Amino acid sequence: MKKRPDLEVDEIECFWIEIFVKRSKSLLIGVLYRPPDSSKYLSENFELLFDKMLGTAVAEGKETIIMGDTNCDFLKRNDHKYVKNTLSSFGLEQIQDPTRITPQSSTLIDIIATTHPEYVKSSIVLGSPLSDHEIVAIIRKMNCQRTKPRKVVSRNFSKYSHEAFQRDLASVSREDILKEINVNVAWSAFKELFLNVLNKHAPIVERTVRGRDLPWLNNTIKKAIHERDYYFRKTKQTGRENFWSTYKRKRNKVTCMIRLEKARYYKRLIQENQSDPKGFWKAVKKCLPDKKAAQRRPKSLEINSTITNDKREIANGFNSFFTKVAETLRATLPRMCQTTLDETSGNRTRINPRGNKFLFRPVTKGEVLKVISSLKRSKSPGLDNIPPGTVIDAALEITQPLLHILNLSLSTSKVPSEWKVARCVPIFKGGDTKNLDNYRPISVLPAFSKILERVVHFQLHEYLENNKLLSPYQFGFRRIAQQHQQLFISLTLSGKTWTLANSQGLFS
Repeated sequence: MKKRPDLEVDEIECFWIEIFVKRSKSLLIGVLYRPPDSSKYLSENFELLFDKMLGTAVAEGKETIIMGDTNCDFLKRNDHKYVKNTLSSFGLEQIQDPTRITPQSSTLIDIIATTHPEYVKSSIVLGSPLSDHEIVAIIRKMNCQRTKPRKVVSRNFSKYSHEAFQRDLASVSREDILKEINVNVAWSAFKELFLNVLNKHAPIVERTVRGRDLPWLNNTIKKAIHERDYYFRKTKQTGRENFWSTYKRKRNKVTCMIRLEKARYYKRLIQENQSDPKGFWKAVKKCLPDKKAAQRRPKSLEINSTITNDKREIANGFNSFFTKVAETLRATLPRMCQTTLDETSGNRTRINPRGNKFLFRPVTKGEVLKVISSLKRSKSPGLDNIPPGTVIDAALEITQPLLHILNLSLSTSKVPSEWKVARCVPIFKGGDTKNLDNYRPISVLPAFSKILERVVHFQLHEYLENNKLLSPYQFGFRRIAQQHQQLFISLTLSGKTWTLANSQGLFS
């Protein structure tokens, strides 16, 4: 900790210190007293000096906390608005309750305002027999460390052209793939061919990411920030008033630009997902404070009745737990039988009375193109590092070799080994963060694995529907049959019968 007299102003009764926190950025704390309006000690230039003092402190980019007796009631909206507006313009938020309470009234003139309210765990107001002002305090979290730089490996699409990518793929020979009878060898040859072309047009690069991801921070704002910082340095070097006034204008402009662009980003995000309930709520959660972020990143877990914080042991523990979930669940389910109980008659009937067997048929080119077009570009690539968007772009060029691999997989009952390996992310559901049962896995599979999965699903679903093997009482995860698209409900109202129809099978 050290005193910061360079932040103090002669005509304001104040005191500034800088506190250094281990493995974190330092923070500035300022204490001030603003005399009442009737006091002869209140400077005529208090508003200007107060603005200049806060501007100098906040411009350092550190967490700033200001506290003290302002003789400005924050419970009254119009009381000394310039003090409140100055704090707000620098991003300082007042965080505690009334501090001067009488039987007839209560006021809030002893403030604690901070630029980072999310770092404050709680605020305290304590009674004091020494004064009619209450004692105010805050408890600050000490684990709010600065985000460490991290390495991110991704593809560089800055010079990517899907037309050039398609041309290069079309010019590559694929005869060796079409002659191959081993599905793993065929996939390896196809993957090598595809990646050789893709790496040429969208190479893999490693970049360093510092701080948080700020999608609303565009180049225009960055340029304005550089201009603001330039005039701040000039102000400190020269002390000239024209540089100071220019800096304040640039600072206020940057603040307004960030607020406006941030609001536009979230508004656009919500509007784009209005028709997608899942995407809509995902966008809404981005707008709200994430209070459970720490719970989703547990530092310790209970594995084999032992609490551990070793990252490798935690990863292996999740891997072991998630791979055994299916076996555990299967043991609790009843075994399938050839008959089922008819609830209306009470008799048992055969599930498959015709005895029709299910056999995979060869996949067609049209089916493969349809499945590829249904992939979502926004999804993450699997461990093969092939983005779904590039698969969509190359659909026509890769259909023939991919069709051979899919039919080879179905005919030999073998899935390429790499298609069965996923990047698994544990998501916290609730309860004890140390319990493995309170996490569910999100698996990121390769795009080509999803294509095979949808082809199999289509044929299996077609077989079950055509042979009427699904219970008529099962509605979940089923499309509405063509003959049931009209839902008719007869209601008798006042002796009359009304028929309601809805083409979607739903009614409100």
